[in-house]
Amino acid sequence: MLEFGFHQGAGLSSHMPQNDLQLLAMASTQDTNGGMETLWQLCLHLQHLGYPVVVLDATAPENPRSPGLQQLLAHSARAQDMRPAAGAANTLAVLPAKLGLQTLLQQAEPGQPLLPLLQPLLRSYALVVLHAPIDVLASPLLDASLATPLILMPPGQNGVIATYRQLKLLALHAGLNGLVACMARSYPAQQLRLAQDSLESLRRCAMRHLGQQPRTTLIRADRPQELQRLALQWLENACTISAPGTFSALPSIPKAGFPTYIAQSH
Repeated sequence: MLEFGFHQGAGLSSHMPQNDLQLLAMASTQDTNGGMETLWQLCLHLQHLGYPVVVLDATAPENPRSPGLQQLLAHSARAQDMRPAAGAANTLAVLPAKLGLQTLLQQAEPGQPLLPLLQPLLRSYALVVLHAPIDVLASPLLDASLATPLILMPPGQNGVIATYRQLKLLALHAGLNGLVACMARSYPAQQLRLAQDSLESLRRCAMRHLGQQPRTTLIRADRPQELQRLALQWLENACTISAPGTFSALPSIPKAGFPTYIAQSH
């Protein structure tokens, strides 16, 4: 069960939806339950700011019972039926995307930007959230983008090592940096200190070996306002997916036809 509470703090009015379709990326985690719950909470915060969100879940393969991006690519005319649900701020549109993204990567011409191919399919939304393993994010999929994938890091040495490896893949194969959020609880105090030390160790390691300073933040996972802050930091690092003559997040009414797949909080 996902419990969602939204607190609209000062300064949020500056984060208003834009016409361009924006992309956010997040690396999937081995802790599937914790990582997915954090993803849903962040997306719901963004929707409460007025951004219709669609999640491309590259950890989930499409199949006849659960169609997704692969089917949209094969039947692009049905993309016009993909619409944000009116007045449903607590639901998320989620498309399985593992096979569809593999198809894009396999069929792309050398040097062809891939993200613009998604724009005509998803232009009714304001934000596309790509949730994928780090090797997908470090692939040519994000070439020529300014994406800054979000990486969730647990406190401690193992978390630092695993996160450094993810940053290294992004830097070497995609030329990208990352936004690292170390998730900890407010109590006991030792965990917060461990999280702070872990982030400092990661920054030193990345600067020494990769020549880059990753964006890092400490998030107290037991405080809803901290996840809201992370959502805004993530949003500030969104990149634009543009296609000539098209716009995203236009006012629309859901149509019958191609189904909308949602994960709904209860």
